[in-house]
Amino acid sequence: MNENPESDPAIAKDNAQANFDRLVAGIPKEIQQREERVAEHLARLPGSSLKRLRALHKEMEIFSAALAPYVACKAGCTSCCHYEVHLYPIEAELIEKRTTHRRLPTQEAPARFHGTPCPFLHEGHCGIYDARPMSCRQHVALTQSAYWCDPARSDTVRLPMAQLSRVQEALLQIVHADGRTDPVDIRQVFGAGPRTPQR
Repeated sequence: MNENPESDPAIAKDNAQANFDRLVAGIPKEIQQREERVAEHLARLPGSSLKRLRALHKEMEIFSAALAPYVACKAGCTSCCHYEVHLYPIEAELIEKRTTHRRLPTQEAPARFHGTPCPFLHEGHCGIYDARPMSCRQHVALTQSAYWCDPARSDTVRLPMAQLSRVQEALLQIVHADGRTDPVDIRQVFGAGPRTPQR
């Protein structure tokens, strides 16, 4: 039986750091400049906070495509769908507007949801992929495999992660303009059980 070399935390950390260094050296300058200006760009957009959030999602598509060669994240990997998924009320509102899903009449109490599947995970796929929260969009693993992404072991080792600080700044700017600034877990808003996939 071939054990994943990244089961050794030292190897996983070395691989993640090497991928981080490759990413920093390899991301095109125009993408770096775009990320630097994203908060300023979105602040100038006319319209509602929801419109700006949708625009931020479009920007993240560009950044995610640039990050893709350096990350372990691939279609079909659902480990992070078993993590706590924080979202802001404006993100829950966008999920309602862009899907058939509705918020619970009363928000559920806070709990530790690590290890609990997202209610929108269905047969290995995200049922709200186009409207998924920014916490999902920003989570990227720089290791070569998803070994340490498994929720059973993800809390046991700290690995280098790709972080887009200006994107986070843009999100917080949108949230503060919206006025609803307290994040909750997606399960508190939409329930912990599975949701019927979109048609």
